[in-house]
Amino acid sequence: MRGLPPLVGSDARILVLGSFPSVASLADQEYYAHERNHFWFLISTVLGESLPASWAEKTVLLMKHGVAVWDVIAGCERTGSLDQAIRNAKPNPIPAFLADHTGIVRVVFNGTKAADTFARHFGVRGPITLAPVGPMPWDIGGCKEAVPSRIVGLVRVPSSSPVPSRTFRNAADKLMAWQAAFSLYTVP
Repeated sequence: MRGLPPLVGSDARILVLGSFPSVASLADQEYYAHERNHFWFLISTVLGESLPASWAEKTVLLMKHGVAVWDVIAGCERTGSLDQAIRNAKPNPIPAFLADHTGIVRVVFNGTKAADTFARHFGVRGPITLAPVGPMPWDIGGCKEAVPSRIVGLVRVPSSSPVPSRTFRNAADKLMAWQAAFSLYTVP
């Protein structure tokens, strides 16, 4: 399976990285297309906007606020949409993407799978902390890819997946962490 291309505008300041698109997202060729996914509720609430209805409105919302969206995994094998079913994951060239988009100062990982897969493939030492703990600095030049040195902040938020966890049962439980992750556009 192959993922979706990045959704990014010229003035992006935050990059939200998921793990890999759901079956619904791949079928529709739209990020977070499953109607029960909490992403669009969370992002519109955090940005102080109305919930967008169409893909065009969703894209405008992200561009207006300098938010880019992509996935850590470029391709994989998976049955269904669950992160636990992902096998043979191949990462996207995220350090090179960040080198090309110098306005991005923060990477927000949508869930543990995205953060852990990124850390494993791009040499992040230690766990990527869950917001509201501040973002950890990461030098994009310190990975295997040949890119110039530049610091970005890394922070994890609870997954926007509608599948409840022990800690985050619904979208309202996740909102505080999402608000904290988007509260500052500067590197720590």
